[in-house]
Amino acid sequence: MNRNLLSIKLNRDKLVRDVKEYCKNQVDLWRQVPILCARANGNPTNLRLYLASNKGLLPIYNLHNFGAEGYGQEVFDTFVDLESGQLVNRTFFEELNELYSQGNQKEMSENFEYKRHIARDDKVIGITNYPSLVNAQKVIDELRGISDQEVCDGILNWREERVAQLDLKEIYERL
Repeated sequence: MNRNLLSIKLNRDKLVRDVKEYCKNQVDLWRQVPILCARANGNPTNLRLYLASNKGLLPIYNLHNFGAEGYGQEVFDTFVDLESGQLVNRTFFEELNELYSQGNQKEMSENFEYKRHIARDDKVIGITNYPSLVNAQKVIDELRGISDQEVCDGILNWREERVAQLDLKEIYERL
């Protein structure tokens, strides 16, 4: 392999490792995100906030899926697992959904193989164009800013009901 190409590949591999490690090292911050998402969500159709508060997954990279009629639909394929801080792919989301639908969330924490669900390198490289996506403190600050905005009592009540219904704690732990 050409020396320049080898250097590019090695630098790319290091960049991917650094991004994954940076994300994982913020786990203490990421674990604060689900409850903040529930408290910031004033719109029950906000998929990003819904997935973070309900599934413990923050979507950070998406594809646009165009159906037969040509209408765009967001399809997320890379997430931060808010319990571990790891970048994971869509298969993690799908398996998590399956376990939740069967009532086997505990199995997720006990016997789960993260290795086969780690985000693909090409997606991690894509994330480097938008590093704020994996800056947990920035995400937290934005969510606090949203939840601090003045809203009607109905939305405030709905948010707190969601927190109670989901049994969210200040520090997230998948049950």
